Amino acid sequence: MIIENPAAKSRPLGIGNTQSSHTGNTNETVVGTVTIPAGTMGPNGILVISSEWSNNSSGNNKTFRARLGGISGTTYFLAIVTTTLSYSDAKRSIYNRNATNSQIGRVSSSGGGNNALAVVTSSIDMSVDQTFVFTVQLANGADNAALEAFCVEVINP
Repeated sequence: MIIENPAAKSRPLGIGNTQSSHTGNTNETVVGTVTIPAGTMGPNGILVISSEWSNNSSGNNKTFRARLGGISGTTYFLAIVTTTLSYSDAKRSIYNRNATNSQIGRVSSSGGGNNALAVVTSSIDMSVDQTFVFTVQLANGADNAALEAFCVEVINP
């Protein structure tokens, strides 16, 4: 279905530009949170997410994730880095599929193009408040990683 609507509305739901870092343990830890108010994402709405990350250089894994539905929600972004000192996920989209409880997106760490991973689907009820989280998980608690900045916005046709 193609929806053309020149009056479509885009609005930011959360913007963070202060570093939120994690070190000291190997638990998946929330470093950024955005509340998506009930009904904000309509049945054909789109969440658009951008994020900037940093970490120390070591041979150990540092895992960055973004999840819709809180810490136990569906992962829509996953990147594992070791010696790369920064990572940018410039634009990630999660689409409602003609219902407020049916989403599709992708989890790959690449910004676009071909991908060997299947799309991700979820059935998160967007008619009630939901939480979008950014998390860091370290393979070695002596390492460090940070969410440097993020933007979560919604577009409704």
